[in-house]
Amino acid sequence: MNESLTSAQVVLNQPSTSVYENVRDFFEEAGFTVGPLVANNFAISAPVTTFESYFHTSLDMSSKRGLQDTGVDLDVLPPKIRINVDAILFSRPPDFGPFNP
Repeated sequence: MNESLTSAQVVLNQPSTSVYENVRDFFEEAGFTVGPLVANNFAISAPVTTFESYFHTSLDMSSKRGLQDTGVDLDVLPPKIRINVDAILFSRPPDFGPFNP
């Protein structure tokens, strides 16, 4: 059975290499695939169940539009990581392509 994957953007409050590497390592150890730093953010990807389990939330993936401009509660992050993260967001899909009604 293939498990549905999703991604979110981790927005850092300090876009430095050392902050990125610290937060990246944390998410990799937690089971997420981590993308490169772009400006002040980077992507994390994992099966939906990994997001739900780690962030103690339920993600509604049934909508054709997917997750829209929602974030997760940063309180689940350890303080030494949370202090460097402004937000973790699920971005709205583009208005074109396969999710466009």
